[in-house]
Amino acid sequence: MKKNYSYLFYLLLTGLVTFLNSCPEEVNPEFDPPGPVRILPNNGDTTISESGLRTTLGSSGIIVEWEKLQTTDNVIKEYRIFRSKGIDSAFKQIGSVLSTEDPVFLDMTASRDTTYYYYVTAVDTRNRTSDTSLYFRPDSVSIYIRFITLEQPASGIQPPFYPMDTTSTKPLFKWCYPKLPTPFKCVLHIANSGLQTIWIAQKPAGVFETCGEGAPVEYITYHHLSYLTNDSLRCSNPGAVVVNYSHPIWAQTSRLAKGNYYWRLSCYWPDGNRESRTNWIAFSITRD
Repeated sequence: MKKNYSYLFYLLLTGLVTFLNSCPEEVNPEFDPPGPVRILPNNGDTTISESGLRTTLGSSGIIVEWEKLQTTDNVIKEYRIFRSKGIDSAFKQIGSVLSTEDPVFLDMTASRDTTYYYYVTAVDTRNRTSDTSLYFRPDSVSIYIRFITLEQPASGIQPPFYPMDTTSTKPLFKWCYPKLPTPFKCVLHIANSGLQTIWIAQKPAGVFETCGEGAPVEYITYHHLSYLTNDSLRCSNPGAVVVNYSHPIWAQTSRLAKGNYYWRLSCYWPDGNRESRTNWIAFSITRD
């Protein structure tokens, strides 16, 4: 009887091994690693809600924002952020963000006047990561690797003043350029007391070089419509302030209503992705 039981066990074991070896490959499929992660470019310097690769307020850091992977083959665990000072230099990991969090990383170790390159990889629950060789292909390097230079913010930012040819409901904003060469344009944002953007305007640099206070000084006067700068500020050089956004309630008249406000300035340089942003500065309109 013992021999019969042993032979029966042998048959069962042999059958089980044969069954497992005959299973289709789909029972244990091979999963590809996560795909490449796309860093979002800045969505525009005159938009109400900014997104993408950009500087922080005060130009104290760099915000890296990317597009989450949409996949059914991988369960993404986290995203890892890498940085370098050159496209051909070694990239080092500077942080990670869980997939359950917003796809944004704040790099507060960046220095001003330095160009940084970034890419982001995805890591799944099997600890497989994006194939970074795809990032450096000539046809995709500009999609997956993006760069930015953190520049000095404009100086002289203070509550606006009111010259003789305006009233206290039509403030004039003044600043000095942080460095030469001057940026090719600056964008001014005004927000209400709740920091909701209500007005965005831009102007090219250099149109106020003969205004009497020196070349680095610039101005913008509030108006809900675009206007010629030499029309309202008596400057000899031509130029225009282009109003990109006026809030339908807060900023639809030629003068600001009585209340508390904030303003800030962003500057952009033509050679490469170079930019700076000031902090919000509070000011008040004291009369209707």
